[in-house]
Amino acid sequence: MTAREGGGEKHRLKEVYDDKAETFAGSRGGPWSYVEEFCDGREGEVAVDLGCGAGRHLRLLRGFDKVLGVDFSRSMLTEARRTTLEDRENYGVDDGSEVYLIQADVERLPFSSDSCDLVLYIAALHHLPSQSRRLDSLTELDRVLSDDGVALLSVWAIKHPRFEDEREEILGADGDFHVSIGDRSRFYHIYERRELRNDLERSPLEVAKLELVDGNYYAVVSPG
Repeated sequence: MTAREGGGEKHRLKEVYDDKAETFAGSRGGPWSYVEEFCDGREGEVAVDLGCGAGRHLRLLRGFDKVLGVDFSRSMLTEARRTTLEDRENYGVDDGSEVYLIQADVERLPFSSDSCDLVLYIAALHHLPSQSRRLDSLTELDRVLSDDGVALLSVWAIKHPRFEDEREEILGADGDFHVSIGDRSRFYHIYERRELRNDLERSPLEVAKLELVDGNYYAVVSPG
């Protein structure tokens, strides 16, 4: 893959989310149960949701003094702001946490090193269109985590039931695939377990857990 290893693909992905943000946000439900369980009872100074999208997981981070939602799509951040306001009205999420929404690239995070106590990186890593970009992002994750920090990341798994009819096609394309949203499509890299394990081991991160749940691979990691 050329053009800085998929830069054009990444630009098209941003265009799709900018164009379809409202549609995407309306099709999403509440927080995923695995993420809820991971966040339950956790607290600290700074928590980050990387690739926060429409913000459905932000309310899970209310035990932290400062919550940062990061996405590269300005339109998705608009939806995240709406979600945050609705959460405060509907769930009483107004307990002193400061919530900031930031347009940024997961490969070049605008945070100091060792500054984040908890990071969620849910269903976003698999949108990066090359292995080098995904490894760059994992290295950035390691950089911003505090010494005692922890992160939860998830990616779509090749064993997801939705890929039953397309599994051979995906494997034949080394995991690269496009999924429709309305009249547009989004890039995904669909992971096999061993590939995700290899990418994590090539990064500086330490892996505490890696498991398949509901068609997604979840990994709990800490700084190396």
